[in-house]
Amino acid sequence: MTLNMAQANATITGEKPVWSRLTNLGSCLNDMMVLEVDKETMRATCVDHSHVAIWEIAVPCEAFAEYAVTPHTWDKKQATGHGLPVLDLEMVKRSLRTLKKPTDLQTLVLLDSGVIELEGPHQMIWDSWSIEGVPRPKLPDLNYDTQVVVPTVWLLDALLAAKDYSEIADFQTNDKEGTLCITGHNDGQRKQGTTTKYAFRTDNWPNESVGCSYSTSWLIPSLRKLKAEKCTSVRLSIAKHYPLKLEAEWDDGMTATLVLAPRINND
Repeated sequence: MTLNMAQANATITGEKPVWSRLTNLGSCLNDMMVLEVDKETMRATCVDHSHVAIWEIAVPCEAFAEYAVTPHTWDKKQATGHGLPVLDLEMVKRSLRTLKKPTDLQTLVLLDSGVIELEGPHQMIWDSWSIEGVPRPKLPDLNYDTQVVVPTVWLLDALLAAKDYSEIADFQTNDKEGTLCITGHNDGQRKQGTTTKYAFRTDNWPNESVGCSYSTSWLIPSLRKLKAEKCTSVRLSIAKHYPLKLEAEWDDGMTATLVLAPRINND
């Protein structure tokens, strides 16, 4: 039950795992997420403060127990990318503490007065956002020729091994061997380092050998959360001097896409 007489533009009820994934992934980058809802999908986007990484998480209506969305009073501002609800992830974390079982339900209510409510079996929390809102973060529209599917656990272990030598990990595919290698080394002369190799299936072979370097600072926390949220594999898209694109998916149709800017050596 809402706290005031304002119109509820969205009332979305889901089990604990849906809210947990949304919160844990988003909090790897920021403590705020921009929400965008329509009659079929709830989309949440967040960007780190340095604008190096962006998460876009899409949850289809089928992933929720109940999903009701009416036309928004802020629709005109949505068209310009402003006026979207901003969800405080600390607020969601506090509400999740009261959900004891995975089957416990929590309801998100968006009011046209600029209020967000979270209601669970034992607690209601509310917060407000500026009707003026914030600009909508957007994923870059890029085409990749090279995509490989790898186990989440393997990728996390490979990045942890690379981090022993450097904050930067080199990603390299080899089309002849059908492998993806992740390397960490402590200086430009590569006097010390490590390479972890993964042989992917032939139907996932890229068209050519490509390589690029990315910071482990955002990747490792994100992979840890994906592992904790029972995402068994991820799809990687890489290209020289391109952002890394990491895509995850769950059985209920929820998807999460991380885009991370490359580290380019001027040498």
